Amino acid sequence: MPATGALRQPTRSLVIAAAAVPLALAALVDNLRVRRQLDAARKDPLTGLLRRDAYTARARRILARHGDTVTVVIVNADHFKRINDTMGPPGWGHRPRRVR
Repeated sequence: MPATGALRQPTRSLVIAAAAVPLALAALVDNLRVRRQLDAARKDPLTGLLRRDAYTARARRILARHGDTVTVVIVNADHFKRINDTMGPPGWGHRPRRVR
């Protein structure tokens, strides 16, 4: 007959592992949910393009990395709705050459 102490340690480890796995999975799922929410907050839901604050943060990182060797230009085109209504989604892939 085996000693009771020899059976207790592996059983305790198994119980701890069985409790840890669901907790780790829950943390992983929660992390994924938070990342998706952050990504959604950074992007426009209709176009999938970054929002202005995300572009500003990206521009600051570029300027911090490259200093005076780079120029970053962010343009806010007024009346973009008119361009969007005229060209629609096919027009999103074209870069404007001139904005009045």
